[in-house]
Amino acid sequence: LFFSEKEVQFELSVSTKGKTRVGVVSARTLSWNRIPSEYRVLYINELTTSKLSTAESYIDELTGIPRRPLFDQRMKEAIALADENKGIFGLLFLDLDDFKLINDTYGHSAGDLVLKIATQRMQACIRKDDVLARLGGDEFGIILFNVQDIDNMGNIAEKIIQTLEQEIKIEQDQSCFISASIGVST
Repeated sequence: LFFSEKEVQFELSVSTKGKTRVGVVSARTLSWNRIPSEYRVLYINELTTSKLSTAESYIDELTGIPRRPLFDQRMKEAIALADENKGIFGLLFLDLDDFKLINDTYGHSAGDLVLKIATQRMQACIRKDDVLARLGGDEFGIILFNVQDIDNMGNIAEKIIQTLEQEIKIEQDQSCFISASIGVST
């Protein structure tokens, strides 16, 4: 469980003195290259009144990547690790340009397919310890842990843009192209 490369999420119920508490547990292993040990991160978020619904989930149902609440937690983690290790982390905020045209032209199922493919392509451009999250419809955030060379962040952003600009097959006889705008910060 704690050595998973992906975010692992499950529900946990604890009963004490006749009172049941329900929580969502998110776990992930994170290594910090400057120190030869690994960090195991475990978050428990209490849900006492109702079970977790899809809309409240920390993992995006369509793409399988973290949503904004989990991204915010990872941001706190990145700040703490950078402070502790005197390191630097990077942030990339990405928006797919004119994505509404994909939905309007090809339909929402094609738009969903494009989001899935775009997610896979972005994940291929970052390390397994970095975090890619879907922040909104066609907006994504990326946390780059343990940045050794600040100039490399621009290279990563450029690689993501070039990868996203490749043709996407929607159906047998249809394809589309997308582009993205990326903001980079440390």
